[in-house]
Amino acid sequence: MPAVSKAQQRFFGMVRSAQKGKMKNPSSEVLDVADDISVKDAKKFAKTKHKGLPEKKKMKENVTLQDANGNDFIEIIDLIKPEPLVKKEEDSYSSRDSELKRTKKGREQRYKALHKATNDQSNVDVNEEASYKDFTKRAREASERIKKAKQTQKDANAKSAFKDRVTKGVKFYDKKGSGRMQKGKKVYD
Repeated sequence: MPAVSKAQQRFFGMVRSAQKGKMKNPSSEVLDVADDISVKDAKKFAKTKHKGLPEKKKMKENVTLQDANGNDFIEIIDLIKPEPLVKKEEDSYSSRDSELKRTKKGREQRYKALHKATNDQSNVDVNEEASYKDFTKRAREASERIKKAKQTQKDANAKSAFKDRVTKGVKFYDKKGSGRMQKGKKVYD
């Protein structure tokens, strides 16, 4: 399994040198991967040639936005673009049920937001004061909250990896076997 980008090849080159013990101050990410990946796999990634590889692999993101009425923009695009989107048929009801379970909280929140009373005199219960600006603002805020939560989790993982490295030592692999470097000495598992 060769590397898919130049950046990935460089990263695994650092992982490989950390496994060998040649890197002076490896980052926590490099140490985490060096602990988790086998020497053989690290070699395969590190020896990939740069010719024909992109600098960085582009990631595809799936984003589903909704308008103020709770309709997906994909539905709106379907009205504009007549080609139907191919939807995957569900194999069983269990996948449908798990999907409904995951989205239940959001659906309930949207329902409550749409159906809160706006006029006490008549029978109007749909909140139509939500503007597109408010919708996009809430979408951005939600996106930022998710990013912040991911960053917090990433920081916690890095802190845990650093603590593990300091207390247990740096993991290494050599001909005799694997172990950890503790106080400058090799301790085999």
